[in-house]
Amino acid sequence: MWNLILFLSVILYLSITSRIPHRVTYPLLSYLVLFNIFHIIKSDFVIKIKYAILSIFLILGLYKFYCVLLLIPLHQSYQQQFEKTVSLIRQHDDLLFIGADAFPLQYMNAWQAPSPSRLGNNLILTGWYATTPDYQLLLSQHQLKNLTNALSKKSNVIFLSASPSLLATYIQVMKERYGIACHFEPIINKGYPVDSKRLVFDAY
Repeated sequence: MWNLILFLSVILYLSITSRIPHRVTYPLLSYLVLFNIFHIIKSDFVIKIKYAILSIFLILGLYKFYCVLLLIPLHQSYQQQFEKTVSLIRQHDDLLFIGADAFPLQYMNAWQAPSPSRLGNNLILTGWYATTPDYQLLLSQHQLKNLTNALSKKSNVIFLSASPSLLATYIQVMKERYGIACHFEPIINKGYPVDSKRLVFDAY
């Protein structure tokens, strides 16, 4: 029993300090807990001791359930933020939005079926989304081949980004690789999503 407690303590310490990813610790700890509950049930412990140990696991389980319930309002606020961002983008159907790091895709309701039409036709996501067929479809709809030099023909492009380094890298790539000078102008307007930046191409 003591070696189990020591092992769980080490695992807990490593998970708290982010030295072991949660996708590893969660199934491992779940297996250990369930295995030991089964072992306790099948063991020859005194019935009172057995009930006491099982009660501890039950209390811990109920506490975890309580903690999960506390997250419901937080996730609801995240989903509202996502829906608000999508709604604001839909209101500006004459603009093309590039959903970079500031687009809250991670806040989308996981219980709703994903659909490209749900995000609208004037939003192009970046990152892993660039490997999907929907990405190429949206590019063709806007007569684009990429999100770099092809955007130089458009004056209605808005980037959703809160990362100065990402924007600076984009400007540098456009200048060094394509010889195109550009910059970003922040849009401070409640009618636009948070961290909206207008892509402006400098005159040659």
